[in-house]
Amino acid sequence: MRKTFIIAIAALLALGAGGYFGFNYYVQYEARRQVDELFASLNASGITARHGKMTFEYFDSEFDIKDVVFEAPGQGTLKIGSFVAKTLSIPHPRQMFADRIEIRDVAFDGPLPLAPDIAASYRIPLIGVDKFQGPTEIVTSGNRPAQLALALFEAVSADRISIPASTGTTKAGAGATLVETSLTAGATTIEWLVRGEIKKATIEPSHVKVTGSPNVAGNGDLGRVVAEAVNLPTLLILLDPERRRSEQVVRNVYGSVVIDGYNVASDAGFSQRWKTIAIKDVAITPAGVPVEELVAMGERMQALTAKGETAPEQEVAALLRATASTYDALRIGSVTLTEMETRQDGGAKASLRALAIGKLDAGLLKDVTLEGFSGTDGTTKPFDIERMVISGLRPGAMMRLTADTVAEPDNAASFDHFMRSFSVLSGFEMLGAKGALDNSAELVVIDKLNLSWDAKEGAIPTRLAASLRVTGPTNLFAEGDPMGMVVPDGVSRASLALDIGANWNPQAQTFALAPLYVEVSDAFSVSASLSLKDVSPSAFSAQPDEALAAAMAANFASAELTLIDYGIYEQKLRDAAKEQGMEPEAIRQLFAGFAEMLLGSVVSDRPEFDPAVQALIAFIQRPMGRLALRVTPRGDNLPVLMLLEGLQGDPMELISEVNIEVIKTP
Repeated sequence: MRKTFIIAIAALLALGAGGYFGFNYYVQYEARRQVDELFASLNASGITARHGKMTFEYFDSEFDIKDVVFEAPGQGTLKIGSFVAKTLSIPHPRQMFADRIEIRDVAFDGPLPLAPDIAASYRIPLIGVDKFQGPTEIVTSGNRPAQLALALFEAVSADRISIPASTGTTKAGAGATLVETSLTAGATTIEWLVRGEIKKATIEPSHVKVTGSPNVAGNGDLGRVVAEAVNLPTLLILLDPERRRSEQVVRNVYGSVVIDGYNVASDAGFSQRWKTIAIKDVAITPAGVPVEELVAMGERMQALTAKGETAPEQEVAALLRATASTYDALRIGSVTLTEMETRQDGGAKASLRALAIGKLDAGLLKDVTLEGFSGTDGTTKPFDIERMVISGLRPGAMMRLTADTVAEPDNAASFDHFMRSFSVLSGFEMLGAKGALDNSAELVVIDKLNLSWDAKEGAIPTRLAASLRVTGPTNLFAEGDPMGMVVPDGVSRASLALDIGANWNPQAQTFALAPLYVEVSDAFSVSASLSLKDVSPSAFSAQPDEALAAAMAANFASAELTLIDYGIYEQKLRDAAKEQGMEPEAIRQLFAGFAEMLLGSVVSDRPEFDPAVQALIAFIQRPMGRLALRVTPRGDNLPVLMLLEGLQGDPMELISEVNIEVIKTP
């Protein structure tokens, strides 16, 4: 439907969402009569509109109307002290131009568009618009304010819009849950508005104050904000259900937003500051955002909170799923925050050199990187992290998984739920971390912790890798602790190295564990690998019958083991000899003799095992030695279940089923 400009202007202002952007009247010789007709048309379309004194100076081409009031049902009231358009002209029958528009004493009171439970109030003494151009008529899809505002912004342009000052307040909740905010915004300048796209917008430093319970009360300052390539129609499309559902492609929201720092301090003793915040390339697929559902669910949650009630699990799950859809529809190029400092009551404090959030596209967040973190709990326990990276995060998948957990908590421990958790992210890395544990004053240092795997939502992971390098005090291990038993005596600090890798090839139906590596400094290292064949996808099924059938069909392919003694064997021999009142050498020969006696019959039956047996005896007899063996099936197939049963029972029964050979090492 066609609307003259005054209707779109009224709707835009009553909406209150775009309060910083100018508008224009289409004025011709019969201005007074036409404006009255247009106001009557507004009233007929459901928007209450009235105005005071109106003048039009024909020779000066200046139009002035005072005391304008617009009221949109359920969307608030907007008042304008005066609206003046100067140097009006119509260079083309369908185009109009105003050299300067000044809107004074703008006041809006009503609910926020996407949060109707939050009452808002804004005051703008002056909005100045330079070089305004637009059509004499616009075509809208309906009478709702958002639809009219969208049509307006997609049709107009202006060289510059300036708002020297503005203030705003919001109020949410009641009683103990009441939260009120007040905002004093700095001067705002918008340059080159063309059909809803803003080339550059600048907001000078602003101040905000929050009142309410001590947990939320506080104040803060926002530094200078510079936004470029801002697309207003994209935001307004979210408020137009019909238009939003038709927008199936990604639309730009803004090219970049740079904030020159912010700081906030709460009455409870918490404070935080960032030096800079930069956000780039934000876009969204409007059809993927369930706006009405989110608004309704948000209102429901606020109402329950105000009554001190907890939302039912199914409603919480529905909210999580709706939020997940929004994340899937969102695209972000990058977010970078630098030089954070935070403090809490009690002395706890932390600093961070940088936080970088990588590309978010199609529901996949490439990475989140934290660099240069340093903090303390307020006593004597510092904690530092040089670098930490979370890779392949899927916010939508995480929320859907959480929603299913909330809705059906009994399934949280299921194998299917466990496998789905791998789709939430694909990697984690931490470098240069150090901190004190328990009551110890000594530091545990994690040089590297790396976990990675690949999986898509609803798919089985085909690769997993883990790596750890850590050093810490040995007094952390209690007496009898298995880890403490493999740490040499008299050592105050020890290092642990751990590497694990697993790969499943669905096409070849093979599964490999490689590497499997463990090393304790000044003690030992163990390196192993395991390979299986005939491993079908059913082996990872959540159905026990399917998994068991697949396990019965899988066969052992090969295994390798390399053991290197760095001194722990000699020390344990000395400890055993001391307990038995013997010499260490006697204990060593006792062990070697026992091994030779036990394996002698094996060599008699399988002479080809002799090199492996001699290598084992030599390893027992000589400290600081190395033992490397390879095990393969003797026949074409060796079922994995048979192998497991043999290892759980009498391993010697497997001798007839395998070949064992020595791996030659340098």
